[in-house]
Amino acid sequence: MYQLGLCDLRVRTKIATLIKAKASKKGCKTCALNIVCLYRLIHVLGLGDHDTLLDENESTAQLQDELRNEITAFKQSLDKPVFHESGFRKLKDEGYIRYHDLAIEYRKSTSHSPNASNAPDYRKSHQFNKVKQQYESEITRSESVLGSDHWLPQLLKSTLSGILETEGLYEEAERLATEILTTNADLGTSHPKVLKAMASIASILYSQDRCEEAGKLQETVFHERLKGLGATSLKTLESMDVLAKTYISQGKMEESEKLLSHILAIKKEKLGKEHQGTVRSMVHLASTYNIQGRWKESEELYKEALIAYHQQEGATHPNTLLIMSNLATLYQKQGKWSKAKTVLENAWNISKRELGETHPDTLIIGDHLSIVLCDLGYWSEADKLGREVLKSRREELGDTQKATLISICNLASIHCDQGQWNEAELLLLKALDEWKTVLSETDPWKLNTMGNLAVTLGKQERWEEAEDIAKRVLTTAVETFGKKHPQSIQAMSNLAFTYWGQDLLEKTEELCSEALGLIEEEEELSDTHPYVLALMSHLAMAYCGQRKFDKATEIQGKILAKSKEELGKRHPNTLIAMSNLAQTYYDQRLLDKAEALQLEVLENWRNAFGEAHPDVLKLMRNLAQTYCRQKRWKEAEEIERNVLARRETQGKTKPSTLDTMARLAVIYTHQQRWKEAEELEVEILVRRGEAAGKTQAPPNVRPTLGAAAASEGLL
Repeated sequence: MYQLGLCDLRVRTKIATLIKAKASKKGCKTCALNIVCLYRLIHVLGLGDHDTLLDENESTAQLQDELRNEITAFKQSLDKPVFHESGFRKLKDEGYIRYHDLAIEYRKSTSHSPNASNAPDYRKSHQFNKVKQQYESEITRSESVLGSDHWLPQLLKSTLSGILETEGLYEEAERLATEILTTNADLGTSHPKVLKAMASIASILYSQDRCEEAGKLQETVFHERLKGLGATSLKTLESMDVLAKTYISQGKMEESEKLLSHILAIKKEKLGKEHQGTVRSMVHLASTYNIQGRWKESEELYKEALIAYHQQEGATHPNTLLIMSNLATLYQKQGKWSKAKTVLENAWNISKRELGETHPDTLIIGDHLSIVLCDLGYWSEADKLGREVLKSRREELGDTQKATLISICNLASIHCDQGQWNEAELLLLKALDEWKTVLSETDPWKLNTMGNLAVTLGKQERWEEAEDIAKRVLTTAVETFGKKHPQSIQAMSNLAFTYWGQDLLEKTEELCSEALGLIEEEEELSDTHPYVLALMSHLAMAYCGQRKFDKATEIQGKILAKSKEELGKRHPNTLIAMSNLAQTYYDQRLLDKAEALQLEVLENWRNAFGEAHPDVLKLMRNLAQTYCRQKRWKEAEEIERNVLARRETQGKTKPSTLDTMARLAVIYTHQQRWKEAEELEVEILVRRGEAAGKTQAPPNVRPTLGAAAASEGLL
């Protein structure tokens, strides 16, 4: 009966149906009577089919007597599972015996897909409400026969709580788990039943991003098991593993690494390198290394785990797909975008087919893929996918869950790369407002969101606001992770961006040089990594402003060569590098070289991203300035008029608009159109009186946005 209670509801229903069918067949009366009694016993305890009984050929009274005897014997002999402390349980806990879920096999055999999902989802099969009602009925029936403190109703409650948690119904799941804990409270904190209930509640809290509460419970479970079972017990190790996962979510990386390194060493010794429990700890340690910026160590562990899961579970198992997604996120952080795209597209297609388009694991992969597509310049595809994922998460979880907020941040990054800065700002502010109640000040998610907001404000020429946020992010990142951590390097790059925008060239040079020196010492970031190229670009622009053209040209030539090699000639980063080099040629009065590059960039940018992209205006302005230097006034005037028409729709008193008006007035002057020039200059003075501000346009450099989709699913 205990083993029957452990079974999936569909399996128990199938068993009860088979018993019912067998009892209906003609044959030995004694055998038939025993089968009928067994069916009655299952029915009374609520396990299985709740239909009316059978074709009753035997005496009802006799059946009832037999049934009462069976129930009495059952209650006397099964106050607890007969094999609870047996060799079976020990082997099962150590992972040498795994429950065979017949429901999965049944779905495989009846599915049109040869690789039906290994993670049955009641809601997707439209069975959730029915299953929930049946479990609730089973709990009521078994409690009426055996009492609420018996292991069977508690087991059923625990199973239903797990289903509710999986389906995202956390309040109901927590209520059931709390009932189990309350029922067993008299047994004491160190009792296995109490610890199991506490662990279940902690898991539910963790699923709701209530990591601090979950962590406290997990610490209690861990210390009690450590005291009672010892440091090498697999139950203790399991608690350590879950506690370490909670630490990761709280940003406690050192504590997580210490626990996971200890766990992995013991599991490798006791269970072997290929054991599922060992591989799970391997994944958690890889995630810790990833967040610490130790990407080489993280990549090695992820690859090792992926091979193990692929061999044990198959290419389409959710665990395999999750590791693929995590590995791709690591590639994305290292700037290996094409590699990440290949892995994610494969995982995305499998997950949609096996789990469904709105399954949580599928959406995690979709989030990661949208950011990688954005990094590669496929902005329309990234935007479409980002919106689809966000829509699904809002429908399932609402606007305040962590997963939804991650999707919001990802979509904001995509908006920013497309020049839709107002939209990006609104999304980032919403996410930051919600993060306050979910994350600590030092959490990487919050720091990335703040860093992205600083970049977005800078792109809107709101430099002082951008600088203030960028400074706070850098201070927190250095205090939390150290100066050499990629999170700190990224923050230094974003702060340098705000310095450049305010013409603080010495500060820009100093900060970029310091960051590049730290990268060289650490050797974690390659010379083609986006953070490195962004810092080099900021440094080159500072040199241009200081008229150190030889240094600037040398750096920009290197950036352009690396971008072409890694990303191709038409990638946004390559085009920006080309544009920056053209500007340096312009500053050196190498106008033919500047014009050739500017025309190539403008044509490619328009073809790739459309006329409406804000960076098109900057590229047009640069080309117009080159024409002015060449005294090609008519061509310059035509471009500046087009730019001004677009700028005025964005704000008549914005520095960029006034800047364009001033340039157009100069062009009129050179054509001796004095009256038109004077009218423009008067209008500029009037508008400047309405709004003070510098006339520094944002640099034509793609800042280092923190990729929100670098989240990872932990097993």
